[in-house]
Amino acid sequence: MDLYSRGALFGIAEKIVRLLTQLLSLVLMARLMDPAEFGSLMYAFAVVSMFNAISIFGLDAQLIKWLSIYSVRSPYIVKSAFLLRCFFSVACFFVVNFLPFLGVGDPSLVFIISIYLLVMPWLTYEWIFTSIGRSDYSSIGLLIGYIVGFLYRLGVLLLGATPYLLAWAYVLELVVVSFVYSVIGRQLAIGLFDGGFNASRKLLALIFRRSFPLAISSLLVFLYVKIDQVMVGYMLGDLAAANYVSATRLSDALYVFGILLVNVYFPKYVSSIIFLNGDVRSPYEMNRKIFWLVLLSVLGCVFVVYFSDFIVSCLYGGNYAQASPVLAYTIWTVPLVYLGAITTRVYVALGKNWVMFKRSAAALAINVILNLLLIPVAGLEGAAFASVVAHLVAALLMNAVLDFSVFKWQIRVLMCKAKNW
Repeated sequence: MDLYSRGALFGIAEKIVRLLTQLLSLVLMARLMDPAEFGSLMYAFAVVSMFNAISIFGLDAQLIKWLSIYSVRSPYIVKSAFLLRCFFSVACFFVVNFLPFLGVGDPSLVFIISIYLLVMPWLTYEWIFTSIGRSDYSSIGLLIGYIVGFLYRLGVLLLGATPYLLAWAYVLELVVVSFVYSVIGRQLAIGLFDGGFNASRKLLALIFRRSFPLAISSLLVFLYVKIDQVMVGYMLGDLAAANYVSATRLSDALYVFGILLVNVYFPKYVSSIIFLNGDVRSPYEMNRKIFWLVLLSVLGCVFVVYFSDFIVSCLYGGNYAQASPVLAYTIWTVPLVYLGAITTRVYVALGKNWVMFKRSAAALAINVILNLLLIPVAGLEGAAFASVVAHLVAALLMNAVLDFSVFKWQIRVLMCKAKNW
């Protein structure tokens, strides 16, 4: 088996294990914990996870590219990226722990969960492995981390769960992944501290400038995806957050399938996307895959809407009846996420990275405004509706404003009338 196939196979396995362990953990916690305590834990995690993008600082795509091109200078690039991640991770840790003083989240839960931000710089190994064509090593580390995290949660739940003990699972997962990465890195004679701690200031400044736009764009995406969960917890309390997160996590779980297909099948088409005579043109095979992916996801949404009461009751029990109407709304974000992920790759192929930043900014603004207006009036369903509208804006409507050629391409693909070549 060649390295690409091996990496793809391990990548698929990692995504499936992640989906199953996270979904099963969510169901067990919802059933075995007090709903208010479960909501408090999920609320705190949503608050902390908004800072993931800042701690990564847009370095993921940039670092893999640079390590592939400038292999001779790779130790300096790795060290500089690691130091930048350390700086922003520490900054995020202090900022997120200030938020509970403003009434956002339980202080102890936020503090415990935010410790994983301090561990995240060691995940720089993941980009190194990818750059040398060994993404299977990245998947192996993540697989072990997910399994250990799941077993820890299961043990705590069986022995008598408290949200504070469960909060440590997020830290444990990353500590295990980082340890596995360090062991593999040592076997490959790759170290984050090779040659000491000194790093080039010029290289640090260059990486910072190149990564800043991507970091801002990633931050906006994280915010408009997570902000509704934080606002529900802040405005309606922990019990409402438990119901809301229970529903949105089911929708989030379905993102994995489409994103996995996009990551596996669509990279080979990116170089074939062209702009000709005012139109975006893409291969026929790509257009057909997009059409069927979106269509099947829409049919899946209809199924989930019809059986939402049954799904919520079977998974979570009677304490989470309010999650059913939320699921009936948020499930419609699934085809929009698929379409948005594909469209992002089209913009990258066309060299229009800043359009993605503008799309995400518009979606965030609309999500916040609609949540402020609708949560006091319609509660959880208002927040769910706001989330769907924000995804619709990011995936489709803003393209009509920012780049009408891409919007036309989307409509034609969805109608099976795209211009091919």
